[in-house]
Amino acid sequence: MAMLKPALATAHFQMPKNVQYYWIDWLIIIAVGLSFWKDVPDSILQITCAAAVGGILVHRFICAKFLPGKGREPAQGLLKWVQLASFAIAGAGWGYFLTSLYAFKTQSTEPVLLLATLVILGSWTLANIYARHALYLFIAAICAPLLSSVFLERDPYHLVIGSLMVALLFICLKHVHSLKSGWQSNLQESAQKEQEIKSSKELKALLEKDRARLQSILDAVPLPIIVSRNATGELLYMNRTTVETLALEEAGTSETIYTDFFVDPIDRHRLADEVARKGALSDVEVNLKRADGTGFWALYSASQILYDGTLAIIGVFVDISARRAAEQALQQSEAKFHLFAEHAKDIITTFDMRGICLFASPAIEEILGYTPAEFVGTEFQSYVHPDDIAATFANDFPQLSVIKPGANHVYRIRHKDGHWVWTETSASTEHDPETGKPTHLFAVSRNITDRILYEQELKAAREHTIAADRAKSEFLAHMSHEIRTPLNAVIGFSEIMRNEIYGKLGDPRYVEFMDDIHDSGTHLLQLINDVLDLSKIEAGKFELLEDRFAIAVIAETACRIIRERARVKNITIESLMDNNLYVWCDRRIMTQVLLNILGNAVKFTPDSGHITLRSEICPAGDLKIHIADNGIGISEEDLAKVMEPFGQANHSSTMPANDSGAGLGLALSRSLMEQHDGTLEIASKLNEGTTVTLSLPAARVVEYQTPKLVAMRS
Repeated sequence: MAMLKPALATAHFQMPKNVQYYWIDWLIIIAVGLSFWKDVPDSILQITCAAAVGGILVHRFICAKFLPGKGREPAQGLLKWVQLASFAIAGAGWGYFLTSLYAFKTQSTEPVLLLATLVILGSWTLANIYARHALYLFIAAICAPLLSSVFLERDPYHLVIGSLMVALLFICLKHVHSLKSGWQSNLQESAQKEQEIKSSKELKALLEKDRARLQSILDAVPLPIIVSRNATGELLYMNRTTVETLALEEAGTSETIYTDFFVDPIDRHRLADEVARKGALSDVEVNLKRADGTGFWALYSASQILYDGTLAIIGVFVDISARRAAEQALQQSEAKFHLFAEHAKDIITTFDMRGICLFASPAIEEILGYTPAEFVGTEFQSYVHPDDIAATFANDFPQLSVIKPGANHVYRIRHKDGHWVWTETSASTEHDPETGKPTHLFAVSRNITDRILYEQELKAAREHTIAADRAKSEFLAHMSHEIRTPLNAVIGFSEIMRNEIYGKLGDPRYVEFMDDIHDSGTHLLQLINDVLDLSKIEAGKFELLEDRFAIAVIAETACRIIRERARVKNITIESLMDNNLYVWCDRRIMTQVLLNILGNAVKFTPDSGHITLRSEICPAGDLKIHIADNGIGISEEDLAKVMEPFGQANHSSTMPANDSGAGLGLALSRSLMEQHDGTLEIASKLNEGTTVTLSLPAARVVEYQTPKLVAMRS
């Protein structure tokens, strides 16, 4: 077996060519490292291996750099000490390697460590047998830390064995050194003696024994190891694990070609070229085959070495068929998932536990307007309506960023164009199998905007129906009161007159009773007319009797009729109407509208209040009539209600129930204004007052002395 270490390149000895390489050192590092693989932490194992490799490389560099020959003189003085120091560095590297691993030894790995120590010491001793001082430094650098660890462990057996081993080495060195003769004066003679020792049967037997031991070590390694000739692929060595992995009956012979184990032989040539170019490669996936022809995938690492003087490749591989199958199954599963997600109508998303989107299906663009690329990488919470965040997100995750898993959640998401889209989302979490903590969240979201809008419309319609039914019920109650009160007056006073309770009908008191009967009948008739008018308008059968009238005259008529009621409450009514404005309208209807509004103003204005009527011509020519009071006003929530038929504001705290009316005045007035192509608008503040604005279009406003326009409208 070839020797591994170069001799010290000094003037006293020469390094032969057959000892310039270190392949047995690499094999020892690999074998010992693999033996301690499971017992030593990865970081410590890497550091110890790096220390051994570093010491070897430094020693080799110094010896090769200052080797005598090629025009260089033998080393003298300081240079000689540098070369001696290289042996100390190499020994320190091996000492750190063996001492560190000694701390992690087990019953199964202790023999490996002992054997490796013997092989290292023996191989270096044989390779540098004439460099006694250098070997002393090398052995001391190895044994000092190792024996210190043994001494600290206080194991007398190991301490005795170690001490005897070191003593034996020094004795052997001393006696072997005494056999040299004349090598200092003749470099050629030293080289010849070294060659004679190498060729001796005793040395061959020792090397064969070392090879057998190394073979045992490598056979115990659980990883397949193969050494093949670089150029041809001829098999030089394989361990027992390789035989079992490749289903061989016995180890391959020199006739076996490594390419036979590749499904595609070109792969081996490609890898060999890459190793030759780079010196090594690691973790390359290759497709190998067993002796029975079945293929499998392996993770392959290799480096270039010298094996018995031959340029070779040492390779280690691991069967990864199970991992590849799992990866393929995962890829197929992901492909199916993506296929499903691409064709799903609902939005499928994946988030991390911070709420950052990791995946979004194409449906998101159709529903929310964002492309998947725009949505991925953004925080989901930023898209959710602020009012829905608290009910949607889980409080036990950072920044409320993750949707609560489990039940469906309904919330609004902002569309790309800014409007809100109602969605219903079902979410579930993925947990870490070791810690049980959630790692990802999967969500499926469906657009339910149409359903929500329909439900809202249905709710509004239901509420409107309930409100209408309630208003009709209240209307019937009010109508019964409104009708019963004047009827009671008519019947009561007529019975008094019929029975002549106060004497003959000529009594003056009967005149007052007849006035009350007339007023009650008139009120009853007006109430019935309001109901009939509203019914005609809703049926589309209402007709106007239109003509040209001065709006100030119509307003004054209404004020005169209502002024008596205002005087009772000491309310002033001020009319600021323009006397030159004429409108095309139904005088009775316009008077009725003003009476309804003025009546409400008087009714809901406290004593000593003030009511103002004011006309205004807008720039477009429209006429606006403003009726303002400083009464109790109407709340914002009641404004829409009072404009509906039978609707009334809630004045229960400020007015008696029997003064609230039937709830027809404003609704009827608005409908009557719409019959004139106009509008009725209300502005009011509670406890401050109300302003009702009547608007007539410019087409109905007749300027003073404009007969052409009047004739055209006629």
